[in-house]
Order: sequence, then C-alpha cells, then structure tokens
Amino acid sequence: MKFTKRVASLLTTGALMGVSLVGINAPTASADDYCWSNAIEVNNSSGVFRLKKTLPLKKGPYSACEDGKFALNGRNFYAWCYETNKHGNLWYYGREQFDDDMGWVYVGNLTFLSGTLRPCPFT
Repeated sequence: MKFTKRVASLLTTGALMGVSLVGINAPTASADDYCWSNAIEVNNSSGVFRLKKTLPLKKGPYSACEDGKFALNGRNFYAWCYETNKHGNLWYYGREQFDDDMGWVYVGNLTFLSGTLRPCPFT
C-alpha cells in the first residue's frame, strides 16, 4: 500500500511540475513572422552599392529568412529602400546588377557608391 501511495504522489507531483513548466516558455517568433517575398513594389530610392562578397538575397530583413538567388561579389546592388529590423540591423531591399530578382542584403555586405536612400514604404 505504501508503494502505491508513493507512486501516486510522484506522478501527481510530476504532472503538476510539467503543467507549471509549460507556462514559463517565452513565445518564440519564427522566421516566417518577419520574412516575406516581393513585398515592395515601388522603387523608393536611387542608392547604388557594391557587393563585398557573393551571397544569397534574403526573403526578408533577417539572416534567418529564406535564401533567394545569389548575388555576386563585386557587382552593383541597386537599393529600392531600407528597413531596420527588430534587432536594430539595417537591411536594403533591391536587386543585383544584370538581374531582376529582388531581395534583402545586410548593410555590412555592401559598400555605398552613390544615390539617395529612403525607408521602405511599409515602415
């Protein structure tokens, strides 16, 4: 009888701990919450940058966003607009020279050459 009471007590304690632990998890945002494709339809800037390395154009202004087509090192990147993400990182939306595929590039991967830069219309 003592064994049965102990097992029941342990199971009850474990169940209560499990229920309370579920409540402590902070909600996490997935990349889908911040990533979008072709969200900008109007060219809002005339900024021209040089790509510092070959990299994928991102589907949103976060490194966790899905990769798009690759943009090649040394080519120009024509910025349509910029966005500062929730982490405070500056990203530019635009296209690579010789290509019409659009995407996002982090400012650290670009060297500014000329033009004007404006925020994306949804900001």
